[in-house]
Parts: sequence; C-alpha cells; structure tokens
Amino acid sequence: MTQPSIAPATFDVRAVVPGALTTLVLALVAGVVNQVLVDRGTIEEGSPLAFFFFLLIVLAGAVGGFVSGRRAPDSPLLHGAVASASAYLLVQGIGVIRRLIAGDPLNWLSYLYLAVLMATCGMLGALLANHRNRQEREHPGRTRKG
Repeated sequence: MTQPSIAPATFDVRAVVPGALTTLVLALVAGVVNQVLVDRGTIEEGSPLAFFFFLLIVLAGAVGGFVSGRRAPDSPLLHGAVASASAYLLVQGIGVIRRLIAGDPLNWLSYLYLAVLMATCGMLGALLANHRNRQEREHPGRTRKG
C-alpha cells in the first residue's frame, strides 16, 4: 500500500496582494477614524468604542484572509495568514519608523503579538474561504439563497 504524497504548499503572490490590500484599506479606515476620535477627545483610548474599532481592524484581517483564501484554493490558510500579517507589518513598520524619529518607546513584544493575531485572523477568514471553495467544488452550479 502506497502512501499518498503530500506536496508542499505553493505560494502565489497574486493571491496574497488582493487580500493584503483589502486588509490595508479596511484596517486603515477603522484605525484612522479611531485615532481622530481619540485625538479630538470624543472617545477615550480604553473605551468600549475604541475596542469596537480594534475589533473592526481584526475583522479586516479576516476579510483580507478570505479574499486571499478564495484566490488560493490549494493553500488558503498560508495565503490568508501572509496577506493579513503583511498588511499589519507594513503599517506597523511605518509606525515604528515614526516612533524612532520622534524618540517614542517601542514595544517589540506587542508588535510580534499583533502580527500573530492578524495572521490568525487571516487564517480564520481563509478557513471560511476554503469552506466556500469546497462547497462550490462539491455542488457546482448551486446558487446560494438569502
């Protein structure tokens, strides 16, 4: 009896870029609105509304992961994680440069934690995309109702 071969996951940048851009756009909108409201004193930094904006940013990671996962049916989790984490790392990289110039303290552990969190959210979105991809393969031509 032969064992099935397990091929390594292929990586397609063309599947990652749309998901990363989706994450960037959605997360930046939520982040900028949150920052404007905090700066104006409309909401406090630790308020429930600020937490709501944090959840929107995390949801943006899941949506970006879904977009990449739909485009990479052979390895959706990899692509979803990379899309969301790379979007976070790009934005946070700019933030780190800004903090270095301003002389503000850096918290490397929190950056690592949030990168892993965004990658995880991207994987959750990609998991949903994988489910949708599988449903479409098993039931071609079936339309979703409602």
